[in-house]
Amino acid sequence: MRGIVVAAMMTLLLVAAGCEQGVVVRGRVVDVKGEGLPGVAVTARGVERQTTTNAAGRYTLRCAPGVVTLDFIKTGYTQGTLQVEARRTGVMDVREALLWLLPPAKGVYLFQDYRYLEATRADPKRYVEKDRGPIFAVKREPDLVLRQPFGGPEVVPGAPALIAFKMPPYDARLYRLHQIEAHPPEYRPAVATTPTDAPAAAPQRRVPPPAIETVWAAADNIPIIVAPIDEPERLLLELRPATPLMPGIYAVHWGAFDGHVSTDPSIFLFRIADPEEEAEGKEESAEENDETPSATTSAVQPTMDDIPDAEAMEPTTSGE
Repeated sequence: MRGIVVAAMMTLLLVAAGCEQGVVVRGRVVDVKGEGLPGVAVTARGVERQTTTNAAGRYTLRCAPGVVTLDFIKTGYTQGTLQVEARRTGVMDVREALLWLLPPAKGVYLFQDYRYLEATRADPKRYVEKDRGPIFAVKREPDLVLRQPFGGPEVVPGAPALIAFKMPPYDARLYRLHQIEAHPPEYRPAVATTPTDAPAAAPQRRVPPPAIETVWAAADNIPIIVAPIDEPERLLLELRPATPLMPGIYAVHWGAFDGHVSTDPSIFLFRIADPEEEAEGKEESAEENDETPSATTSAVQPTMDDIPDAEAMEPTTSGE
C-alpha cells in the first residue's frame, strides 16, 4: 500500500515539474500604427496564467504544451485573440496581436492617418417631390470633407476606411446623394375653389404657391462589404464600398433613408471633395484678391508752401 502511495506522489511531482518546464510563449501586441502597446493584459484560457505587456508591447507567458488560446485586453481598445499550437518545450515566438483604438462614441467614422473623423449625423424627414412623390431627404450638408477618393475591390495602403462603431452588423447601406427641390413634410396640395354663393363669373380664390425646399435625397445605392474588425465582439465594422467613391455627398444608414427607423433612426453624412472645383475656387479667390485695391501708407513730404515764413517764425520780445 505504501508503494502505491509513493508512486502516485512521484507521478504528481513529475507532472507538476513538466508543467513548470512547459512552453514559454513570447510575443508582442501592437496598435494600428504598428507600435508596441503597453499595459495589455495577456491571459491563457483554461489556466491561471496571466501577464502584462511592457513598454514595448512585449510579453512572455509560460503554459503547458498543446493548443493555447491567448486573450489580449486593454481598456479603450478592441479585444484580441490568438490561438497557437505549442508542440514542444522551450521558448516559442508567436505572431503579433493587433488591437484597434475605439472611437469616442457610437456612430460612423472615416479612419485616415490613424485618426477617427466623425461623420455628420442627421435624421431624414419625409418630403414630396413632384415626379417621385413621397421621399426621404435631409437639408443638412456634411461637415466632414475628404480630399481623397477611396473604395473599390482593391485595398490601397493609406486610403481612408469607413468604420462603424457599435452599429448593427447587418443591413448597412451606402447611398450617393443628389440635390433636388421638394415640398416640406407638412406640405398638402392646395386646390383653388370658388364660393358656392358667388356668381358664375366670379374669379377663383387665389391660392399661394406651395413652399419649395432644396434638400439632399438618395441617387445611387452603392454595394458595400461589411467586414468585422474584431471577433467575436464586432464592435468595429469596416464598410468597404464595392466601387470607388467619386466626388460627391454620401450617406451611410441602416434603413432610415428608406423610412425604416427600427434598426437606427439616423444617417451619417460625409463628402468627397472635387479637386478641380477646389482648384477653380482658389483661382477665383486669388483673382478677387488681385482686383481689390490695397490700402498703402506712404510718407507725405511737405511742400514749400507748407513751410511757414522765416520772419513769422522769429520770436518777439516784449518791453521794447
